[in-house]
Amino acid sequence: AATIDITQLIYDGGALKAAKNITELSSQVELQKIEVDIYKVKEQINHLYLTTLLIQENEKILELTKETVRAQKTALESAVNNGVINVSELDNLDAELLKLDQQIIELSSQKKQLINAISELTGIKILDAHNFEIPTIETQSVNSFYRPEHLLFENLQN
Repeated sequence: AATIDITQLIYDGGALKAAKNITELSSQVELQKIEVDIYKVKEQINHLYLTTLLIQENEKILELTKETVRAQKTALESAVNNGVINVSELDNLDAELLKLDQQIIELSSQKKQLINAISELTGIKILDAHNFEIPTIETQSVNSFYRPEHLLFENLQN
């Protein structure tokens, strides 16, 4: 004697539909968390890039300042040779040049660290000699300032 026991769910009171909705909402929340993380990484890369641009511009300013000090030194050297001014004035300009060189080295080191951080975050090898360009900014509509955190918050509300 063999018996067969068959069960079939006729009505579950909406439990399957509720479980499916919960699964869908959970996956939407997880996807939105990933979007938030990506947005944070993009913000970090933007900050590093803009800081690198600032350092690059400061390096240019220091180089121009060095040229100006060198020109002053050249003018003063002839005055010292003619006995018009004291040699200590030249020493002051030499000290200023050394100070500028030190500042340029510090900025170069900072730039190298920033470039390494950008390379690490993006996975793109960037050469230290790379010249960063100031990006062009396009105007955006009010809706374009919608951050991924907003959608995450909306999904968590459901």
